[in-house]
Amino acid sequence: MEEVLRPFLSEWHPALRRYEDRTQFDDTAWDPTAELRNALDALREPLLAVIRDLSRISGNPHGTRYL
Repeated sequence: MEEVLRPFLSEWHPALRRYEDRTQFDDTAWDPTAELRNALDALREPLLAVIRDLSRISGNPHGTRYL
């Protein structure tokens, strides 16, 4: 899971921090909506693979119920 989430968080957390440091928290001034949605969409399949692996390893099919 770290291999999947770390790259995403390593990109977006510093970007948000840079924005917050530059402004007085005016949320309307920073709108990476399309880019962020694309990045989140790219996480979907890798995270689903992690869910499937954890379900298989644990023997608990509940994690795959909604896949």
